[in-house]
Amino acid sequence: MQDPGIPVLRTSHLTLLKFFTRIVLSILCFCSFDIAISQNTVKEYVQAGIEKAKLGNYQSAILDFNKGIALDSTQAEPYFNRGLVKSEMKDWVGAIADFTKVTALKPYYAEPYYNRAIAKDNIKDYMGAVYDYTKAITDRKSTRLNSSHLGI
Repeated sequence: MQDPGIPVLRTSHLTLLKFFTRIVLSILCFCSFDIAISQNTVKEYVQAGIEKAKLGNYQSAILDFNKGIALDSTQAEPYFNRGLVKSEMKDWVGAIADFTKVTALKPYYAEPYYNRAIAKDNIKDYMGAVYDYTKAITDRKSTRLNSSHLGI
């Protein structure tokens, strides 16, 4: 005789349990796959944004960089390239914000300091520009940066 406290699994219950197990496994596999490709997707968005910026389609380029940032906000490349595009659009404050984020993510990378200095020059923040030019020159990894902007 069946114990009244233990439910009996009927065939329909087993079928339902198998169905839900497949759904859970599918979701887990999908999530793992999504995490594995996110690095490549950020790079793809950055590359697409660069190509659009080269064509002068700045708003669309910014949207691509935003998508890359949404996927992984710890990568500096989308911020850096978005800052360059904002500079081209003369959005100096927006460019400064993006270059500042890059300096937080990659503090020894000279390029964002250099580009942020140019943006600060344009909003007449000369002391901030001198600081950034100096930082770019002293921390430079790029040989194209020089002291000509400081008048040295």
